[in-house]
Amino acid sequence: MDEQSLNRRRILSGMALAAGTAGIGLGTRNARAADAPATPDAGTAQAPTITDVKDKVVYITGGSSGIGLGIARVMHEYGAKVVMGNLNDQQFADALKHFPANDPRLFTVVHDVMDRDGWQRTADAIEKKFGAVDILVNNAGVGLQQSASAGSLKDWEWGMGVNLWGPIYGVNTFVPRMLAKKTGAHILTTTSTSGILPGSGAGIYTVAKIAAVGLMEELRHELRETNIGTSAFVPGLTTTNIGQSESHRPEALKNDAPAAPRAQRHPRAGGRRRPGRRRRRYPPRGRGRRIRWWSDASWSTASCTTTCSSCCSRSIGRAWRRAATRCWNPWCPSRRSRST
Repeated sequence: MDEQSLNRRRILSGMALAAGTAGIGLGTRNARAADAPATPDAGTAQAPTITDVKDKVVYITGGSSGIGLGIARVMHEYGAKVVMGNLNDQQFADALKHFPANDPRLFTVVHDVMDRDGWQRTADAIEKKFGAVDILVNNAGVGLQQSASAGSLKDWEWGMGVNLWGPIYGVNTFVPRMLAKKTGAHILTTTSTSGILPGSGAGIYTVAKIAAVGLMEELRHELRETNIGTSAFVPGLTTTNIGQSESHRPEALKNDAPAAPRAQRHPRAGGRRRPGRRRRRYPPRGRGRRIRWWSDASWSTASCTTTCSSCCSRSIGRAWRRAATRCWNPWCPSRRSRST
C-alpha cells in the first residue's frame, strides 16, 4: 500500500472516531435534556456507603489464605465481624493462627462458590451468627494457565465457575438481602490485571477476570441510587497459593489428558523482562490494607478511574498515591485531571 493510501486510511479512521465520539456526546446531551436517568461519568467518585467497618459483618470467600486472608486480617484489625469461607475445614488451620483464640468476631464457613444453593445456606448461617452481611468480598479464585484456544471444556467450566459464576452467585444472593436491610452495604470483587490487560497466555483466566470487571462496572451503574457500593479490586503480582489451584479442582472437571502448553506471552503483558530480573510480588496483607473505601472515597470510584487506579498498583510499592495518578488508558480522566 502506497503512502497516499495510508494517509487516506488514517484520515478516514480519524473521522470515524471523531464522528463516534460526537454521536456519544450528542446522545448524552439529548438524554439529559429529556430528563432521562443519567449514568455516572467515567472517573466520577461514588459516595462511600460505609464510612466505618467497626462491628460490620464482612464475608470473604477464599478467606483462609492469600489476598482473602490479608483482607480478613485488616478488617478484623479495624473492628469488623469477619466471616471467612473456604472449601474445607483443614484450610482454616493456618489462617486462624493470625487471630486471637476463640475470638467472638471471627466465624468460618465451609463454602464452595460454585455451589449455587450453597450460597443461600451460607448467607443464612452468617445471619444466624452475626446478622445481615454488610460487606461481601468475592475473593475466591483459581489460576488456570490454559489458553483460550487450547483449553478443554472442563477447563472452561471450572475456571468460569469459580472466577465468574462465583461472584455472580454472590451478587444474586446478597444484593436482595442488602437492599432489604437499607443500611450501608458494599460488594467488592477481587479481579486481576489480566482483567484489563489481556495477553498473559492464561486465556481462560483472563476471560473470566475481564467479565468480573464488567460485572462490577455494571453493578456500579445499576446500584448507584441504592445503599450498596461496589468496587473492583485489581491487584498485581501477590504472594498467594493460587498457583496450587489444580489441587482443588473437582474430580468431575479434571482433564483426561495433560493440559496443552501455555500460549506465548504478549510482550506488553510482561512477557519480556531483563535477563535475571524477577517481577516483584507483594504480601497479601499489604493488598488487604488497600481495601479501605470507608476512609477514602477514591476506593469507591468506578468506570475508568476504579480500574486504572487499581491497575497501576501492580508495581508501585510505597509510591501508591503518586503512581495511581498515571494510567495506561489515554482517555482516562486521571491522566488529564491529576498531575503526574
